[in-house]
Amino acid sequence: MTDRERMIRILSHESVDRVVWQPRIEHWFNVNTKYGTIPERYRGMSLIEIYDDLGCSVRAYDFYNQAIERIHPPELWGEIIEDTPKRCVDLLHTPVGTLQQTLSRTEESALVSEFYVKQIEDLEVIEYLIENEHFHFNLDTFHKMDALIGDRCAPVIFNLRTPLMRMFIEYIGFETSIILMHEHPDRMTKFIRFMEEADDRFYDMVKKSPVGILNFGDNVDSNMLPPSLMRKWTLPYYQKRTAELHDAGMLTYPHWDGALKGLLPFVKEAGFDGYEALTPEPMGDVTIHEIAEALGHEYVLIDGIPASMFCEPFSAKDVEDFALLVLDLFSPSLILGVSDEMPPNADIERVRLVSEIVRDYRPPIREV
Repeated sequence: MTDRERMIRILSHESVDRVVWQPRIEHWFNVNTKYGTIPERYRGMSLIEIYDDLGCSVRAYDFYNQAIERIHPPELWGEIIEDTPKRCVDLLHTPVGTLQQTLSRTEESALVSEFYVKQIEDLEVIEYLIENEHFHFNLDTFHKMDALIGDRCAPVIFNLRTPLMRMFIEYIGFETSIILMHEHPDRMTKFIRFMEEADDRFYDMVKKSPVGILNFGDNVDSNMLPPSLMRKWTLPYYQKRTAELHDAGMLTYPHWDGALKGLLPFVKEAGFDGYEALTPEPMGDVTIHEIAEALGHEYVLIDGIPASMFCEPFSAKDVEDFALLVLDLFSPSLILGVSDEMPPNADIERVRLVSEIVRDYRPPIREV
């Protein structure tokens, strides 16, 4: 079997000869490339070539997502008014108003420090943005990416963030969203419902595409999405969308990482085939055994080894022991990976170690 075949069969609960080892090393690669600290062995190699050399699969949504084109009319446009190493300020111009956003930058990342929406009246501008946004799936780009990825991974793309998480992460920010939901419940409910309905255009496009797997890449954790908000807003959305995607023959999984104690009770209700990035101790707030109890073998774990295991003070033996523990607990319902991404200071040769472990490991045959 190829890793492309294995990935689809694992998510479909069909038998495989071995599980897939699919770490995400893009952040490690990008930071070390920027600073010239790529180990000698990998200098001059592309990201894909490094994956091949390490003997592991690629989680390829960053490649396939290039096929999704977001189209806006000319009267809706952005303008950058400040662009420095420390911050970037941009304006969103629409016929119904202009909003400003600020990104604060460090050498390795950028975070939104000023969101577009500051007051309830600003929602009109965001609604105009959403209402006039359309999606096109570029088949030529898809086939180009598919040829590049080949049998390393099954085609998978990111979903739009779910409405609540889009509010928190993209438009309003967490604190302001909670305040507005308290002070203007009717208007905020109307806004969330508006986003839910507008998302139909994205799903209509996805269901007609040749992609078979959709990742709900929300970056959810239970500090930002506590059980009360999950139950009221996000769970019904998950259930509706996973049902329609399954009807279209697609497979689904969300990206949940960080604090999970408040989220694990929803695993069996949400409707997904698997769960990506579930983060065990010492980085998360649950043990790997608690994750195993929540998922059983009915749902696929995607990842499982804490990213910190690939850095000091942890040893290669720690990685080996934890990898074998995850394999024993979850196989064959497992796409093994790093929860969540490989850190820039990781010992990349530990990836090769896990490749060797996975290559020799034979998953048990279990009924699901």
